[in-house]
Amino acid sequence: MDWNAYSQWYQQHFEREINDFVSFIIYDLDVDYQAKILNVGCGPGWISLKLAQRLPDAEIIGLDGNAKLLNHAKYNKQQENIANVNFINAKPENLSIFSSHSFDAVISFKTFHQWDNPHQAINEFNRILKKKGKFAISDYRRDLKLLAKVSIWFNSKTMPTDFRSHWKMMFAKSYSLEEILKILLKTELKDWKIRTTLFDYMIYKL
Repeated sequence: MDWNAYSQWYQQHFEREINDFVSFIIYDLDVDYQAKILNVGCGPGWISLKLAQRLPDAEIIGLDGNAKLLNHAKYNKQQENIANVNFINAKPENLSIFSSHSFDAVISFKTFHQWDNPHQAINEFNRILKKKGKFAISDYRRDLKLLAKVSIWFNSKTMPTDFRSHWKMMFAKSYSLEEILKILLKTELKDWKIRTTLFDYMIYKL
């Protein structure tokens, strides 16, 4: 994968979804304007950077296990000239670098299907969240209806071959709603909610 091209494709392809997700964090989760927020699976950094732009007094930490993608996130941060965001190389299942009850919010966008141990990751999120901390994970769902499958097929025709395969793989590796519920019920996270669309789901805690 050409990660530089991927970073640009990611920003362009997900622009509307990125803006919608960031708006959800700000308005629906209603995070404090000085919140400390962890973005898990930050990739090339666009969610973290957009959130940092819209919450200039917040502290944003982007975390990802792919060092090459993090290099692009750091480059994008420099290009956008944003100071209140930092990027860290780590996996969601092991957040021992962070103290318990140290974050106001933990968020993730379209990477839940990539985690080796989602139960352990969510328990780690629960540990590092403050008592009234907030939480949002958005990802695609595998149990798609026919209309969603047709829409994905049409949209994929406009993509370069490498990215088309990657995008389709995201759906293929994602969880069904039933699987998500089974995962959540085995974790220590309480008071969560789920909302769904044709293509994806959002797990959140207000």
